[in-house]
Amino acid sequence: MAEPTPNKQAYIKVTQIRSTIGRIERQKRTAKALGLGRVNSSRVLPDNPAVRGMIDSIGHLVRVEEAPVSARATAGKAQSSSRAVARDLPVKTNEKLRDLTEPKTKPAAKKTAAKKPAPKKETK
Repeated sequence: MAEPTPNKQAYIKVTQIRSTIGRIERQKRTAKALGLGRVNSSRVLPDNPAVRGMIDSIGHLVRVEEAPVSARATAGKAQSSSRAVARDLPVKTNEKLRDLTEPKTKPAAKKTAAKKPAPKKETK
């Protein structure tokens, strides 16, 4: 019986080099689907026909290169963001936590006396 060969999937690094401002909506959605949101943002994606087709449709907005080995190991894993770091902060005290969880309401408007309309001047 033949031994199974390890799955060696190729990866590519896609970097957005031009803005999507002024582009047609389909190109904007394609860039978003590839995980690109800003100029100079990069993603390591599997090299398959689906991804290649998406890259072909916005090829004038992106740069494609072979992904380095270190990037291949982290491809597909969630990347840490500043939001994730903020969640790891120490727990707030109950009062502060209660303040954060309660819906914020607008402060009550000050009641002011209704302004009387100016008297009409009689004209002859």
